[in-house]
Amino acid sequence: MRFLYAGNRGGVLQRMLELDLNVVGVLPVKNSHLENEAAKLELPTFPVATKKEASSRICESNFDVLISCGFPFILPISRFQKLMPAARFVNIHPSYLPDLRGADPIPGAILHSRDSGVSCHLMDDGIDTGDLISQRRLPYAKEWDAATLYQLCFSLEADIFCEALKADFMPMEKEANRTHDPIYYSFSPDDLLIDVQQSDEEIIGRIRAFNSASKGARLKINSVEYRAFEGGIIPRPKTSKLYPRAANNEILAVFNDSILVSRSDSLLRFGSLDPKPTVDLIGKFIL
Repeated sequence: MRFLYAGNRGGVLQRMLELDLNVVGVLPVKNSHLENEAAKLELPTFPVATKKEASSRICESNFDVLISCGFPFILPISRFQKLMPAARFVNIHPSYLPDLRGADPIPGAILHSRDSGVSCHLMDDGIDTGDLISQRRLPYAKEWDAATLYQLCFSLEADIFCEALKADFMPMEKEANRTHDPIYYSFSPDDLLIDVQQSDEEIIGRIRAFNSASKGARLKINSVEYRAFEGGIIPRPKTSKLYPRAANNEILAVFNDSILVSRSDSLLRFGSLDPKPTVDLIGKFIL
């Protein structure tokens, strides 16, 4: 069986090579981790940056199974199948499908308090809509943060691939009502913005959902936008007499790249701020 591998991360590819599978080529997304990793392998490698490039390379390749893992392009599968009817097209997606289809299921799981996981499915012309082959569920936990959840899900991908390989990439039996009201989630820049009208839990959940190095939840203080990568809720019962005269959303302290902010019944800590906060923020308000 000849495999063509396409994507932006290489954990599944590494497992395929350990199993001595016949990988005939690699299509890494340009400027991805996989492009750097593939350069070290003695495999035909063709970095791609657009859907058009990716489609051309796929049509020019001779393979039996395409494995997609972190490939960002919506491919014309029905067209490929007319050109190569015996080939199979398989995608590995970091969510518990059919829930959280889309490009950013891991932040979506945290924002919407949904179960997460990894699924392997046959590809069709839709977005993460093909028949399921194998999957693993990670039940929702309020302690999740995106950086950790990415690691947990990615660590399962090679195992899920192996289960699909063992099943010869045949779909599993469908389960009725597996997920009620499944949602689709792809990131929008507005999703990063902290809204002080939300509850403490929603605000901290947003920070956890976007604490990967490339993002960071955003809060504004005066005209400056800060990225927050950590956060916590500190109870403030009236008997504690902590900052009794503080106004809501007022900055009370600056320390260790963090600010402490008053709320009606609590204190919020925003940590690992970029740019680094300075003491002149004390007395200002988050917006």
